[in-house]
Amino acid sequence: MAIRTDDIVLSSREAAEFLGLATASIPVYVERKLLIPHSRVGRAFVFTKTECERFKKLKRSRGNPNFTKTAADVPASRRRKAKTAAKA
Repeated sequence: MAIRTDDIVLSSREAAEFLGLATASIPVYVERKLLIPHSRVGRAFVFTKTECERFKKLKRSRGNPNFTKTAADVPASRRRKAKTAAKA
């Protein structure tokens, strides 16, 4: 099956690397409709580079109500500090 687009096409793994995310988090963002795949090949998602750049800009913007951080997006060191601060 040929994917026809004028844009560069990235696999889920390539998109995760480009976005600085874990490969396992890609389906989560797709499910939340924050990252829109160009198509699907079998069970794998295929993304355009333009869509990945749009998501990257969305993710980095501050105060965006459409983007919610998950525990996976927060470094473990920051999560521990938040828990100890809540106890005090």
